[in-house]
Amino acid sequence: MDVHTGELVPGFRAGATNGVVNTIWLRGDQLLAGGLFTTAAGLPRGGFASFDARTGQVTGLLTASVSERHNTGSGARGGIGVRDMEVSPDGSILVAIGNFRFVDGLDRDQIVQIRLGESSSSVRTDWHTARYKHLCFNWAYDSYMRGVSFSPDGSFFVVNTTGGENAGSLCDTSARWETNASGTSLQPTWVNEAGGDTLWAVEVTESAVYVGGHQRWMNNSDGNDNAAQGAVPRAGLAALDPETGVPLSWNPGRNPRGAAVYALYASPTGLWMGSDTEFIGPRYNHKRPRIAFFPLAGGSPVASDATAGLPGTVFFGGRSTAPQNVVFRMNAGGSAVTAIDGGPNWQANSSGSSSYGGLLSSRKS
Repeated sequence: MDVHTGELVPGFRAGATNGVVNTIWLRGDQLLAGGLFTTAAGLPRGGFASFDARTGQVTGLLTASVSERHNTGSGARGGIGVRDMEVSPDGSILVAIGNFRFVDGLDRDQIVQIRLGESSSSVRTDWHTARYKHLCFNWAYDSYMRGVSFSPDGSFFVVNTTGGENAGSLCDTSARWETNASGTSLQPTWVNEAGGDTLWAVEVTESAVYVGGHQRWMNNSDGNDNAAQGAVPRAGLAALDPETGVPLSWNPGRNPRGAAVYALYASPTGLWMGSDTEFIGPRYNHKRPRIAFFPLAGGSPVASDATAGLPGTVFFGGRSTAPQNVVFRMNAGGSAVTAIDGGPNWQANSSGSSSYGGLLSSRKS
């Protein structure tokens, strides 16, 4: 459709699929599609297809075929196919998630990486993980995969899931995966758990991994529909540190949380959100029916992760009845430091780092 008028663009007519198309991605002059179909324009296409972006004619770029549903026994019996996918910024890798166990005959339970060439593609034989083999609340979910997003430099991607709290699984989690890792039993770089609530949409930017669902908390690895040790409130929206997965302070809130945040899109000026609810904020603060925008302008800067130098401030936790005089030794680099409590100075030792071995008031340190 023409973005200015909404009218259909003449000359484009995509070859029909015999099932639902769940996700599309433009890569150069080709449109890639994933869904619950087995044919496109009458040609065999098992969950993946590619089309000429100008005419809609089916091409041979993306022909991988998914097979067998994730639930191997009893439980939900949804259609076999692709739920979501994204292409790396350089156009070389496609990551897809969905209800399948095999892709082109290779064991790829619910997630696969595909190498994209100029006119053909192939499943990466050296990228495999077994972490999504768990059956999580399979009486309700045929597949618990919900969203995937690449980092701006393509070095990693993040996957969001539903599925309920299941110890040892990646259900109800946001997990970072390294794009260029290789192996037969790969593990995520970090995992952030909601503790029993769905995480759906995900969008990775240079400074944050934005995740949305109907979660009540993040950082809740020990929780099961309750806030356990370490949990922080993040009603329906959260921003995670890309390097560690730890929640950032950004916390706009969604009340009511509804079913989920289904879409997140980072533009040069801010973050767009699509959900099934009408308000943003902890208590019906701002009415934003279904669509909301969070501008970068006026936002807070990202906290520095620089390593502090000496001299500096040391914080201690404990009871107020803790001993007032304690013995310290520090090898943190730097030159000699003058003491501030009348005691011996910190001296630079032979290795060039600062150390002190006498008594020092903890309140003044």
